[in-house]
Amino acid sequence: MNCDEDDDGLDEFLGISASASQNNHQWSENDKNVIQYCLGLIKCSKSLLKKTKSAVSTNGDCSCQENVSQLDDLADHVERLSPAVDELASCVYPPLRGNVVSEKVRTAK
Repeated sequence: MNCDEDDDGLDEFLGISASASQNNHQWSENDKNVIQYCLGLIKCSKSLLKKTKSAVSTNGDCSCQENVSQLDDLADHVERLSPAVDELASCVYPPLRGNVVSEKVRTAK
């Protein structure tokens, strides 16, 4: 599934679609490029979560302690992803500060 096909309101949340003309005068061309990369990271994160959910639904097995431990580890990683995406999305609003965006991307690892 292509991330662009899913209308989840992400573009609207980031102000990319309907209000883009309002924000065009507030973002430089460089800012717009950075925003597109950030949006790509956010959409990839969303796709990763969907694929993880599907894989766990299909193949998740709690019949032994090792499998439960692996699922717990996976849940720990997924739990960190949502706040990281929220932080990244919050820093792309104008005025965009490149150093803040870079810091959010670095700390999201």
